[in-house]
Amino acid sequence: MAAIGDLPEEVIADVLSRVPSWDLVRSCRLVCSRWQEVADALNAPWKHRCQREGLAKPGGDVRDWRTLYFLWRSKRNLVQNACGEEGLNFWEIHPEEEDAWSAGKLEGFPLAHVTSGFGAFSGPKPKRQLITLKDFGYWDELMDHVKPDIKVIDWTDVFDPYIYTLNVQLLSADRQVLRQCHTADVSVTTDTEELWSEISYTFQNYPAGVRHVLFQHGISGVDSGTLTNSSVTVEPHF
Repeated sequence: MAAIGDLPEEVIADVLSRVPSWDLVRSCRLVCSRWQEVADALNAPWKHRCQREGLAKPGGDVRDWRTLYFLWRSKRNLVQNACGEEGLNFWEIHPEEEDAWSAGKLEGFPLAHVTSGFGAFSGPKPKRQLITLKDFGYWDELMDHVKPDIKVIDWTDVFDPYIYTLNVQLLSADRQVLRQCHTADVSVTTDTEELWSEISYTFQNYPAGVRHVLFQHGISGVDSGTLTNSSVTVEPHF
């Protein structure tokens, strides 16, 4: 009786091309080295899926359709409890300053789906959250060789480089800082009523070895301010 490993490569390729994309990337590639090679060589089906679902930029030079498809379909906010719907859960706050942070309802935010946020009182130290990329499916080889963009977005109602603070660090497995951004590095967009500011920064071409993202933000020097809708996303740069 013939084993599955005895099947011609074209037969394996035909079978794998019919497997749901997530299973193909996360399961079938791990069966054996031969399946991984065949799965990685299946560029045409991935291109078709990207074009069919509108994931490819017009005129873009895409060489790895499989990775492009995976990155777009797996894109999500890696910051947990980004708007304070769950109180202060998932955030690390200095024990002596827990009373200086609160979470509650918001009104009049530019994005209708955002209805809550974090209040900071009397200039507390930044709150922080450590994101482990592998926990969200971003494997080491992807981060080391493809190096997808890591996009950071935050919102505040008191943006000022002397008041609002942001520090995002890309960390190695042993928590060494490989790349970071500060408040002075970001781009700022203010809403039409000039009440809220969107802060953004994108990490590109960072060193190999990124395994964690440390997100830290806060407000200092004023009686109170609000932070909300923070996000860290991993996105294709092609």
